[in-house]
Amino acid sequence: MIETSCADCTFAKIKDKKQYGCVLNRVEKMETRTDKTNGIKHDVCLRFCNTFRPDEWLEKLTLDQRLNADSVVMEEVRPRVGFLVYVDYSKDNPLALLESTLSQIKDQSESNPRYVIVAHEKVEHNQEIHEMLITKFDQEKTKVHLIQLIEVPENKVWIVDEAFRHALNGWLYVTTSGEPVDKDMLKDLHEHLNIKLKKISVVMPYEGINGLLLQTSLFKFLNGNKTKVWDDKSKDSRLFLDKVKDMQGVKDCILDWSQINVA
Repeated sequence: MIETSCADCTFAKIKDKKQYGCVLNRVEKMETRTDKTNGIKHDVCLRFCNTFRPDEWLEKLTLDQRLNADSVVMEEVRPRVGFLVYVDYSKDNPLALLESTLSQIKDQSESNPRYVIVAHEKVEHNQEIHEMLITKFDQEKTKVHLIQLIEVPENKVWIVDEAFRHALNGWLYVTTSGEPVDKDMLKDLHEHLNIKLKKISVVMPYEGINGLLLQTSLFKFLNGNKTKVWDDKSKDSRLFLDKVKDMQGVKDCILDWSQINVA
């Protein structure tokens, strides 16, 4: 079991050699046990706490940052989310629809997309889409990638595997051109994970591939939609979502969007 001790965490509230809370109000939201280190009773969270910070971390901050250390650490743990957008040429005006979807990705109410990948199959649109990406996104905040598909798979979920070489550690959200992207998506994901401390492994798509949100580390671990070869040489050739559903301890972490950031 993964545990995180509050001993030596700069956010632990200590009085009379006993912890009585957390500046970030985290221990109240987690299962904990009590331990004792150097004569001080403190909490141990029965899961990983991504805001544990030693005093050395605090010492490296500016004076203004130290006065707002709780805000600084919450910015550090915001989910890093990339976006994969497939250009759907079955719809009228696909590039205009792509621009609309990209604008909604760019105009998130909080934080910025870490990267944006556009996958399409028409070589004659390469330049126009590339210019759209570099014009719309600040390259210092959001990396952009353009993928030309030689062949479009019947099951569009395989496009994720094609694009995954550009994915980074964190999260990947999948959608198609013309689909709406809620302006509060990144904000809601942050609140769900880091304020309410609820768990997510995957958010299921609401239609086709649209709305699929996955942990990139989990996708990599299961070899995506490709065959996974386990240590005992057994093989699992099912699609990613089918493999995830059978993983031990993951069932309660597979959600749909109606469950994100609810009370």
